Amino acid sequence: MGVGNSDWLALYPHSSVNHLTPIASDHRPILISTCIDQGIHSPFRFEAMWLEDNSIYDIVNNSWKTSVTGSPPHRLASKIKIVKQDLKVWNRNVFGNCFSKAKDIKQKIEVIQHLEKTDSNSLIEKDLLLELDGWLNKADIFWRQRAKERWIKDGDANTRYFHLTTIIHSRYNKINSISSSNNQICYDRPSIGVCFVNFYSRLFKTDFNQNLYPFPDNLENLFVNCFSDQDILTLNAIPSLNEIKSVLFSFADHKSPGPALQEI
Repeated sequence: MGVGNSDWLALYPHSSVNHLTPIASDHRPILISTCIDQGIHSPFRFEAMWLEDNSIYDIVNNSWKTSVTGSPPHRLASKIKIVKQDLKVWNRNVFGNCFSKAKDIKQKIEVIQHLEKTDSNSLIEKDLLLELDGWLNKADIFWRQRAKERWIKDGDANTRYFHLTTIIHSRYNKINSISSSNNQICYDRPSIGVCFVNFYSRLFKTDFNQNLYPFPDNLENLFVNCFSDQDILTLNAIPSLNEIKSVLFSFADHKSPGPALQEI
């Protein structure tokens, strides 16, 4: 267990503290790691900052017009996949990395500020500052989207706060180590994955020792029949277009109701 302030988290977001095995003393050595976590494939996320670039509307519109055959659910799923792939390409080749763009512009501003003060250089500096402001705004939207804080109004700029909130959320969801079935501590990602697969593979086998995880004898009495015939009819009814639209538009901005849908 370790303690770090906000400055430490900002500098070393992937830091961890491990207590090693005592060998020549009754005190456990403490190993502090500040290494960068190995990147893994992350699911597609619609970035709110993309909406700051008007060309995204043409990308989505043209992608959605792609002709797809098959059943309506298949066409819908296929078009969503096409839009997702085209947005990935557009983000990589056109939109770019907002942090790298901001860094490059800052370097250009520093260079121009060391040159002779002329009208042309002043205009160039003014344009660069305006461009930098746009990319910094995109970075603020980037961290705001990941911070998951809904009580702060849109327009309140506090990128550092959103950045730290995102780091804290990611640390809560991160598994640095796990104890295997033979009581060995696994630290690397592949070994942690194997531990999870092995545990749940044994858990859901028919010959698994149910004395360790007993099931109730009368599963049919686990739930009480609390739905009337009218309730059942209502639940089985096909929702209307207005109901679907009402639910869809009730979602909070840039929130996804589940892994089956892209962020809205």
